[in-house]
Amino acid sequence: MFRADLIVVECLRRSRVTLLIVLIHHAPAVPDALAGIVRYAFEPAAAAGGFAGATVLAALRYGVAHGIFSNEAGLGSASIAHAQARNTPGGQGLWAFGKSRSIHSSLEP
Repeated sequence: MFRADLIVVECLRRSRVTLLIVLIHHAPAVPDALAGIVRYAFEPAAAAGGFAGATVLAALRYGVAHGIFSNEAGLGSASIAHAQARNTPGGQGLWAFGKSRSIHSSLEP
């Protein structure tokens, strides 16, 4: 039987063991690495990089949201409008099918 939770636990265990092996192997360089992290974390270049990263993240988030919600393509909201139609079910189904294939796009105002 496939147990995804056991695979995740095993991967986490192995990654921790690998991390410990790497840290032990490079133990003399650990203090200098930590000092460099603390030293360079509060420089203007780090602040500028953090600001640039946050700006790109926000632009990506709002851009994707705008792309998704501007035309609702692929969201499945067309079925809600077609469900409220006052047409025969077969006719409304053909209209919805044609609309999704852009057959009737030129007929709309």
